[in-house]
Amino acid sequence: MTAPNISRGTWAADELATLGIAPTSANLNDLVAWSIAEGGWYNNPDTFNPLNTTEGAPGAISTNSAGVKAYPDLQTGLIATAEALTATRINGADPYTSIIQDLQNGASIHQFAADVGATPWGTSEAGILGAAEGGNNVTMSSSASGAGSIDLNPIDLYKTIWSGVSSAGSAVSGSIASGLDSIGQSLAKNLIVGLMAIVFIVASIGLIILGLLKMFNS
Repeated sequence: MTAPNISRGTWAADELATLGIAPTSANLNDLVAWSIAEGGWYNNPDTFNPLNTTEGAPGAISTNSAGVKAYPDLQTGLIATAEALTATRINGADPYTSIIQDLQNGASIHQFAADVGATPWGTSEAGILGAAEGGNNVTMSSSASGAGSIDLNPIDLYKTIWSGVSSAGSAVSGSIASGLDSIGQSLAKNLIVGLMAIVFIVASIGLIILGLLKMFNS
């Protein structure tokens, strides 16, 4: 048995990427709770198979009479799980469409658990809710990288970047406005002083002219 070397959150982010779904805190927690309820890999010999799927794959071996698989590596397990969730095989319909839609839409854990429980997968709704209520929630920063340092969700990244840009823009615009205000006040003050100087000079010249006129008249 290959012991898990990544967190459930990291596995969940990798599985969502394999499915072509952007990870969010909601769908990461949905998948993590589901994996805890199933107990694959982290609690049994089903290596690289946290959801205990029976999907066949190169190098996979069955670990029990139900045909649950142990996969030879992480990538094989991710692809097999994605194929199990998206393959059309029951009366021409995909029985797990609701699960994929929930992951795409970031459904609440209650909605997700109910939808998983209603499929042939075999995980109970109560099991998923119990896992979620056990305080096993993950966040984007602690799940997407194993080391808990990055956020892979494009939507959240956009929001984070936009928030930063907006904050920076506000700070810069505030500084500019403050600077312009200071400059405006300084210019106004200098303009008033200049006008007063001009008035003083004109008045002085006027007084001199009046004095000269008096001299000539006398």
